[in-house]
Amino acid sequence: MPHTIAITTAQNVNIDYEVANLGDRILGFIIDMVIKIAYLLLGALLFVPFLDDMSYQLAMIIGFLFALPIVLYSLIFEVFNNGQTPGKRLLKMKVVSLDGDEVSFSGYFLRWLFRIVDINMLSGIIAVLAIAFSEKGQRVGDIVANTSVISLKNKSNLRNTAFLQLEDEYTPIYPSVINLRNEDIMIIKEVLKKRSEDAFHLRTKLAEKIEQVIGVSKYGSSEEFLKQVISDYNYFEQSE
Repeated sequence: MPHTIAITTAQNVNIDYEVANLGDRILGFIIDMVIKIAYLLLGALLFVPFLDDMSYQLAMIIGFLFALPIVLYSLIFEVFNNGQTPGKRLLKMKVVSLDGDEVSFSGYFLRWLFRIVDINMLSGIIAVLAIAFSEKGQRVGDIVANTSVISLKNKSNLRNTAFLQLEDEYTPIYPSVINLRNEDIMIIKEVLKKRSEDAFHLRTKLAEKIEQVIGVSKYGSSEEFLKQVISDYNYFEQSE
């Protein structure tokens, strides 16, 4: 049975995610390595023929600049591709923060930095053992950065949770809800269910956050706005 982790969002909503299994993470690593090797081979074909015409200093500079994307590969992709390298994306995995927020640059940087321990030392054995024996599927870099890698293969469950039947003549008000994720809609639905003393405050804060994300000003109360966002999101999801 796959391991799951419960992440509490800033709105005090718990969402369960399936931890990416060790096999997928190793395969994702191999895919990324193949991409790096292909990049190096292409560079060699373009670069080597001109070596004789270059000074030693120029060759070193070009070699350094060419190698830099390889060194920063995982950091660059995870920062600018929502926690996914090409290998993770192909295998439907992503890096998430265990504190419920988006992974910060420092989080991605720590994961990248500790590759020295996890992967470069002992040829990845440390990472494999750490992930295998961690309940949250964390290598050393994940533990330091308070992150984990989750599987998105069962994302259909999120779609089912976020799904809402609409009337045929439904007209959306906020087209920019397409910028939201299924996870965001789940959070909104959970907050709307709350009947505790702080429910009104949570809805107000969440509505303000959603306004910022989709770039609109709400009509009516926070509760009405959040319900409208759910309906509009479902409209565009069902139109795909």
